[in-house]
Amino acid sequence: MKTKQEVQKIIMLYIGKANIIIADDEVRTCEQIESMLKGYSYINIIGIANTDEEEIKLIEELKPDVVVTDLMRNHEFTGLDIIKEYAEKEISPKFVVVSFSPNYSLCHRYKNITNCIHKFPEINGSELAYKILCAKRIIWKEEQDRLILKEERQHFLERVTKIIVWIIIIINI
Repeated sequence: MKTKQEVQKIIMLYIGKANIIIADDEVRTCEQIESMLKGYSYINIIGIANTDEEEIKLIEELKPDVVVTDLMRNHEFTGLDIIKEYAEKEISPKFVVVSFSPNYSLCHRYKNITNCIHKFPEINGSELAYKILCAKRIIWKEEQDRLILKEERQHFLERVTKIIVWIIIIINI
C-alpha cells in the first residue's frame, strides 16, 4: 500500500499540481478551505478572493486550473454568474462548488463545473482535495486531446503537402 506522499508524487508526475483560487465572500470560509488543503502537495493555492471583483481579477491574471467557489453571495454577482461567464470561453478554469445552498441542479448546467459539494461545514479536506484532483484530471485530459488534435492536423497537412508536391511533379512531366 502506498503512502499519501507517494500517491501525491505520482499524481504530480502525471498531471502536475493543481493551481487553485479560493473564492468566497466569507473570509472565515476561505481560511477554513485553505487550512483543509494545506497538506496536499499536489494543490497549489495561488490566490484567495473575498469579492467578485477579486475573483474575476485573479482568474484573469493567474489563470488557475481550478476555482473553489460558492454559488450564492451578497454582492453584485453570484458565484454562479462568474461560472456562467467563464462557461462561454474556450479555455476556462474548472469550478468546484462548495456551498451551503442546496441548488444542486445548478451544478449540472455548465460544462466548467466539475464537482459540487453541499453541506460545506461537513466536508473534510480529503474529499475537497479529491474533487480538485478530479477537476485537474479533466483539464489534463482536455490538454492531451488538444495535443493529439494538433498532431493529427500537422500530420494531415504534411500528407496533403506531399500529395500536392507529387501532383505538381506529375503535371510538369
